[in-house]
Amino acid sequence: MKQVIFIFFIFSFIFSFSQKNNNELIKAQKQIDRYHDVYFKFPIHSKTELRNLPKFISIDNLKNDTVFAYIHKINFKKLIDLRIPFLVVPKTKGAKPLT
Repeated sequence: MKQVIFIFFIFSFIFSFSQKNNNELIKAQKQIDRYHDVYFKFPIHSKTELRNLPKFISIDNLKNDTVFAYIHKINFKKLIDLRIPFLVVPKTKGAKPLT
C-alpha cells in the first residue's frame, strides 16, 4: 500500500510540474509570435552563476536571487535544452512588437 501511495505521489508531482512547464511554454510561444523574443525570469543561488550563463541569454536585471532576461526566438530551444526552470514575464506597455 505504501508503494502505491508513493507512486501516486511521484506521478502527481511529475504531472503538476510538466503542466506548469507546459503553461510557461505556451506563454513563451505567444511572446515569440508577437515580439520575436521571450522575457523571462529564473532563480539563482549566487551571482557567480551568472558567469556560466551562455551569451545568448541577455540579462536585463537581477533582483535578489532572481534573474530577469531576454532570449531571441532563434535561441529559445537552446534555453529549453539547458533545463533552466523559468517563468515567462509579461512585457510592459512600452514593449512593441516587431513588424
